[in-house]
Amino acid sequence: MTAHTRRPRWLSFPAPGLLLGVLASSGPGGTADAQSPVGPAVVAPDSLVAFDGRRQGAERGSLVLPPEDPATAGGWSISWLRLPALHPTGRSPIVFLMGGPGIPATVIARVPPYYGLFTRLRDSADVILLDPRTVGLSTPNADCDPTFAPGPDLLQSRDALAQALVSVYAPCVAKWRARGVPAERIGVGEVAEDLDAVRAAVGAERLSILAFSHGTRLALEYARRHPERVDRLVLQGVLGFDQGARLPATLEALLDRVAEAVAGDSTGRSLAPDLRAALTRRFAALERAPLAVTAPGASGDTVRMMVGKEGFQALVTARLADPRLPALVASLERGDTRLLGMLAGGLLGDLRAGGGPLFGRAAYCSAPPSGSRLAEAARQGASSLLGQPFDNLPVSPDFCRAIGIEPGPEATLPAHLGGTALLIQGTLDDRTPLGNAEATAPLFREAVILTVRNGGHELLPAADVQEVVAGFLAGSPPAGATLTWPPPRHPGIAEAIAPPRRPGRP
Repeated sequence: MTAHTRRPRWLSFPAPGLLLGVLASSGPGGTADAQSPVGPAVVAPDSLVAFDGRRQGAERGSLVLPPEDPATAGGWSISWLRLPALHPTGRSPIVFLMGGPGIPATVIARVPPYYGLFTRLRDSADVILLDPRTVGLSTPNADCDPTFAPGPDLLQSRDALAQALVSVYAPCVAKWRARGVPAERIGVGEVAEDLDAVRAAVGAERLSILAFSHGTRLALEYARRHPERVDRLVLQGVLGFDQGARLPATLEALLDRVAEAVAGDSTGRSLAPDLRAALTRRFAALERAPLAVTAPGASGDTVRMMVGKEGFQALVTARLADPRLPALVASLERGDTRLLGMLAGGLLGDLRAGGGPLFGRAAYCSAPPSGSRLAEAARQGASSLLGQPFDNLPVSPDFCRAIGIEPGPEATLPAHLGGTALLIQGTLDDRTPLGNAEATAPLFREAVILTVRNGGHELLPAADVQEVVAGFLAGSPPAGATLTWPPPRHPGIAEAIAPPRRPGRP
């Protein structure tokens, strides 16, 4: 299947902070309800209101974890919104697991394209928007407070950036531990058991799961622990069991595809006719001397920041598919540091605001990448233009211990998962790149891959992708497919620096 569609360019819901690792987990299998919270769910009428004003009836449910669970010293609850089927067919409820990690499903559902997707899915089955423990409607809400303000040199080197992250997250981990919320109890295994408790609470024999990005890792863990409870799975942006460390060879292949897309766009080509060569020059210049940039501050002021080679590599690697990348390298070659200052200031602002929810740090540390995966990444990084991916550091056992979290067991691969799955990937995805889906598909009894040419990380808002997802979850036989989107358009320097426009605003 080949189709042409226009992407919703305004929609972007990135995870908090700049540097995203991916989550891997392992854990023993379990029986259906052995580890589930006890007691009936508390249910009340509610509604889901989109940001564009549309509204639909919903049911809010919650489960209180039992007091004897050591994780519940503060009285934890798991909450969700259920959108009842408009034309019940007896199909399994569809649970949506959002990424981030730590973006609430009940919030992303208010974004108009997602709102439309869930409205479509509820035509024949209940849709359950689950907020994992400590996230969104679930309590307690464990966000990290702005207790530490990183200095302006955090992008001068890997060590400086690593120390900044430790200084931001260690106080957050300690604060919530003192309040009875240990990070070790907010892992993918716990969330998988919470999901099975929700299944039992709503009276479902099995669940279908739609998951995005980090949410796919939660879905995979549930499928490992409760294969008999899984109906159909849709995984968009696959994070496999041991894909928590990013491999430089995979990133280099992505860079080649990005460079090809840049060369095929008139504006991109005028800015960086050879993107790899332009990056090579920038890395060499920054290795000789760090660059001083002016970044926007939190209160309308400015901050003078220093960016070195390793800090710039971290910025670039985290946004390889950003359409502004040609404008970034071209502006620097012309001595214009405004765009770099914006990007550096965005990272500084995120960390000074607290760095996001505790859930993200806890999830990364609950099952770090295998030692062999980390070693292979280090080996490849020694000869890579992009260097050692900085995102591999925040998911490592050493980093987890540095911020006060005892890491869980390293990732292991199950023999098989069974079930029927649709795996969706974009050729320009810089978070969960090509190869993740292919490595994960053989674990299922039946699995097909939908590849979106020129697609990035977030694909579910697109109408043609939604059509495939809705058909699959409604029971259509799985069939492999390829969707072809228009090549990305790269903005010029002035447009790349301009503030982003919001829909409906001048």
